[in-house]
Amino acid sequence: MRRFLLLSAVLVAAASPARAQKAIKLADLTGTWAMQTMMGPKDSVVTRSTMTVTPDGKVTVKMQTGTTVASRILTVGGDSVVAESGPYSSVLRPGQMVTTRSTMHFKGNNATGTLVAAYASGDTLHAKTSGTRNP
Repeated sequence: MRRFLLLSAVLVAAASPARAQKAIKLADLTGTWAMQTMMGPKDSVVTRSTMTVTPDGKVTVKMQTGTTVASRILTVGGDSVVAESGPYSSVLRPGQMVTTRSTMHFKGNNATGTLVAAYASGDTLHAKTSGTRNP
């Protein structure tokens, strides 16, 4: 009886089609996103920005200081996008130039991910990002 149940379970599992996740396209992300960057043990918000994605995949980020920075999409796969911005004048360290690399995961109108800020001085900062697409 045990063999029959085990064999039945294996056959049912094999017969069920695997549900592959649909890969994200940049056109799926079109719109304006309200983003925030968080650091520290309590995920304190350290910067806010507005990310705009056009249907052809061009991305710009308007920082809380008003500076607009172009981003480059490095790779897209599954639900994730890796983008790089900069170098530009740092919001957190005035007078220093920074380049940021973000790995963002998208689900509907929500985005979460990580960010690494690489400063011209050689310092790096690691942070979290999150955001929502504006209606």
